[in-house]
Amino acid sequence: MGQSDVGLPSTVGFNLVTKPIKDLFEIDAKDVVFVGSTSPSGTTTAVIDGLTYLKQESLEAGADFVVINTDGWIEDEEATEYKIQLIEHVAPSAVVGILQENRLEQIMQRLTGVMSFVADSPQLVQSRNREKRKILRELSYKKYMKGAKMLSLSFGWIKVTGSLLGSGVPLYHSRLATLIDLLEVRPIYSEESLSAVFVVLRRGTIIAEKDVKSVEEYFGKRLKLVWEGDENGLLVGLKDEEDHFLGIGILQNVDYKRKNLKIYTPVTQKVGSLSFGQIKLNKSLNEIGLSTVYSETL
Repeated sequence: MGQSDVGLPSTVGFNLVTKPIKDLFEIDAKDVVFVGSTSPSGTTTAVIDGLTYLKQESLEAGADFVVINTDGWIEDEEATEYKIQLIEHVAPSAVVGILQENRLEQIMQRLTGVMSFVADSPQLVQSRNREKRKILRELSYKKYMKGAKMLSLSFGWIKVTGSLLGSGVPLYHSRLATLIDLLEVRPIYSEESLSAVFVVLRRGTIIAEKDVKSVEEYFGKRLKLVWEGDENGLLVGLKDEEDHFLGIGILQNVDYKRKNLKIYTPVTQKVGSLSFGQIKLNKSLNEIGLSTVYSETL
């Protein structure tokens, strides 16, 4: 997702190679799944589901064989478990481990029921450091966003996936009054889903830990607090009404009263659904960090 050969950063994609090429960057993605992060850590389910879907898509598109170029997260036990789950889900005919200082040994030793091969890492290929990878991603964003315009969407009318925002129902009357009483402040926006109470506060508002616990005890579910403006710069994935990927955009502003989203994007087709990522970009399209402001995790 960070150094995607086929597709944009924060996505996984596929295409059919029907003639000799020098580099995979020469081809555009035929289909894409938006993950919303440049690392599988914290998004393993989305990556595995996305790659499983794309494998099936590529076979249905007529591929003679499929090569899955996996990410480079292999450093710890969590990474090992993720890679093993990925292999189980995509069910490959063979796994090729490109070794560098035996760093793949733990994964390769756990493979069962599948052919495996080991190759040495090419000596003449220099690895990119973190800063170089970041610069290349930012160049991809800037190239993609040329000609982008502001798009206005209502999260009351389109489908929002993988997010607490738009997944529940507004708090009305007595439940809203109780929330205000327990927090000792009126939120800008609030809604309640099966798993959480989602609350947006004005920037600078301070909530005591005891008040958070009081809300969670009364409602019987966790409280997710965010502050107005935390969402600005968040990367989003856009799909049409038939769930086909359209492109990515950058969230510029949310009007919680009107349930309106302002998104900077080159996408011009009608949007049917939206997914919030975790990457934040500034106005110069440089990465400025990660955010779980709308994610279903705290």
